[in-house]
Parts: sequence; C-alpha cells; structure tokens
Amino acid sequence: MDNPSPSLQDTEQISYKEIKKQAEKLSSSNKILSQEEIQTLRIEFEGKKLETELYGQKQFLELQRSWAGHIKWQIWAVLGFQFLFVIAMGFNLGNFTNNINKLPYMYVGVILQSLANIIALGFVVAKFLFPYNKKI
Repeated sequence: MDNPSPSLQDTEQISYKEIKKQAEKLSSSNKILSQEEIQTLRIEFEGKKLETELYGQKQFLELQRSWAGHIKWQIWAVLGFQFLFVIAMGFNLGNFTNNINKLPYMYVGVILQSLANIIALGFVVAKFLFPYNKKI
C-alpha cells in the first residue's frame, strides 16, 4: 500500500525542530501583540491621567478666582475700618482723647494689628492659594 501523502514524504521532511521554530515564531508574535496592547493601555492610562489633572487644575483656577474676590473685599473692609478709626480719633468722635491717657498705646496697637492682619493674609494667599508649581 502506498503512503497516503506521498508528496509530504517525497518533497520535505517535517522534523521536531521545524515545528519548534514555527511555534516559537507564533509565541513571539503573540508577545509583540501583547506588548502593543500593553503600550495602548499605557497610552490610554496616561491620557486619562492628563485629563484628570487638567480637570483638577481647572477647578483649582475657578477656586482661586472665587477666593481672590472674597479676599479683596476683606482687605478693603479692614482698610475701611482703619480709615474710619483714624477719622474718629482725629475728630474726637466718641471722646477718644479722654481715654488716651488711660490706654495710650491702644490706638496704635489696633492700627498695627489690622495692618499685620493684612500682611499675614497676603502671605496666606501667596503660599496656599497661589502655590509655586515647578511642573509648569
């Protein structure tokens, strides 16, 4: 009886080494495919990360804008209080000159304390509301 596949036997011999080489080629091509998939996932992750950071920065800028307006009005209120306080002392409204002998440094203390509050508020704003960012 003849061999059912004479062309295989006659033209080429299939050995274990050839099958092993072909299997290695297939497995290496799967590795390349999985590396491409990993790279794609990594790129998608980086995109989502950048999108999240951008959204956070946008919210932070909106917060800064909101707080900047509130802080500006607070500074104007403190300065207005100091102005009214100096006017009241200058025109002796409320008999301030009668009390100056009892508490001679009170008036200067109130003005300096208000000024110190404005300066401290400036430091708080500069440090926490508008932080220095090296990533820019």
